[in-house]
Amino acid sequence: VIAVATTGFLGVICILGALMTIAAAAFYFFAAYFLFTYASEIAKFLNIEDAVHLERALNAQKSFWKLVGIVTAAALAAYLMLFVLLLIT
Repeated sequence: VIAVATTGFLGVICILGALMTIAAAAFYFFAAYFLFTYASEIAKFLNIEDAVHLERALNAQKSFWKLVGIVTAAALAAYLMLFVLLLIT
């Protein structure tokens, strides 16, 4: 069954699906990591009131939104390429 699924057009679809699943898992891992770091540093800031923790928290939040922006831009570019491809065919 695996040999049949990895040949031809169906094989390409299976491989693309696997790659998209891995990319989505990586995105969710890093997004969760940045948000966890933000929450931890904010909690430390509220307890200790040290500006270093606030700066680390805001840097983590900045990294999260940068990641979201990059993924959004990549998704919009993919949609645009798919739209153009569909118009051509």
